[in-house]
Amino acid sequence: MATKFEQSTTCPLSMAQYRQALADPAYWADLAKGHEDAPGEVVSHTVEETGVAIEMIQKIPASQLPSVVTAVISGDLVINRKMSWNYITDTHVDGTFDADVANSPANITGALSVDGADELDLSTNVAVEVKVPLIGGKIEKMIAQSLQELVTGERDHVVKWVQEKY
Repeated sequence: MATKFEQSTTCPLSMAQYRQALADPAYWADLAKGHEDAPGEVVSHTVEETGVAIEMIQKIPASQLPSVVTAVISGDLVINRKMSWNYITDTHVDGTFDADVANSPANITGALSVDGADELDLSTNVAVEVKVPLIGGKIEKMIAQSLQELVTGERDHVVKWVQEKY
């Protein structure tokens, strides 16, 4: 059974600034690069009037992984992420995401909602599933905890990016 969590946070950006970052391929390249020992990459980035779709690969160096993970996966952790944002109104964006860890039984799915005009409310719903007998639930909880930190980190990244670039 999947481990699920919800997370909400605020973001001190306007919706226009947030959408500008989503549409900027340089923002995604910077986010994807990640750790210098295991850089990621943007696979595709599509911008349309109604939203944005992105596919990227992120990596976590094996040296930073806990032993319960390295017992199941050898080498760097390679995460394939697909995300899409749909511009519903001038003050509301809905999105979905899917991530899988290469060569592993781990899958992550979720939805997000961004609301506001001058300051944003970001809400994320996530499900993590690891199909490994006996230890799958433990790995799911570890991934869920890391994802909660990732959501906050990516919020901080977009804020810093906008402040420095625009």
